Amino acid sequence: TGDQGYLDADGYLFLTGRLKELINRGGEKVAPREVEEALLAHPAVAEAVAFALPDARLGEEVAAAVVCRAGEEAAETALRRFVAERLAPFKVPRRVVFVQALPKGETGKVQRIGLADRLCLGATAVDGPVAAGAAVAPRTPVEEIVAAVWAEVLGVERVGVLDDFLALGGDSILATQVVARLRAALGLDLSVATFFEAPTVASMGEVIDGLLARDEERGAAG
Repeated sequence: TGDQGYLDADGYLFLTGRLKELINRGGEKVAPREVEEALLAHPAVAEAVAFALPDARLGEEVAAAVVCRAGEEAAETALRRFVAERLAPFKVPRRVVFVQALPKGETGKVQRIGLADRLCLGATAVDGPVAAGAAVAPRTPVEEIVAAVWAEVLGVERVGVLDDFLALGGDSILATQVVARLRAALGLDLSVATFFEAPTVASMGEVIDGLLARDEERGAAG
């Protein structure tokens, strides 16, 4: 039938989506329904739809359109962090856009295929990583290290301390490369999840400063 689903232990059939709607993120298959359920668990989200976003390197990335509840607001970074606590890193939307209503077809059903174009996201995503505009220069030695590693991995000229890693074209694969280089440079135990908790150079610098201070305290106590 083209439907995707599963049978539970009692033999009940659960439909999770259509095979043609699966997002193929560099060979990793993402079911839109799973991403939508994670977004809908947020108290500010009334409606959500996940869809494929064209990506020059991976083929497709995960994106989502969200309608907030009346009187409620949510930030894109906060929603990505919320989803990251519930799903694997590669399933977290690279982009979250806020709309007044979800685009629907004649039957009243949201059509995920082609949604990136209808929301004017397709052309931007295909361009891949872009250089930062009015970038704020690093202010501390740690921020300089982080910004230099980000710029090298993302393939951009420079990165400002307030630039968002995912907005610059980053993803979980590139985040893994950044983490490995920062571990080697600073000798700290960082994880990919750090990018969803601290998505800018400034916020990541604060996390690293905290880890360095903790290690110094432990060394002094020892």
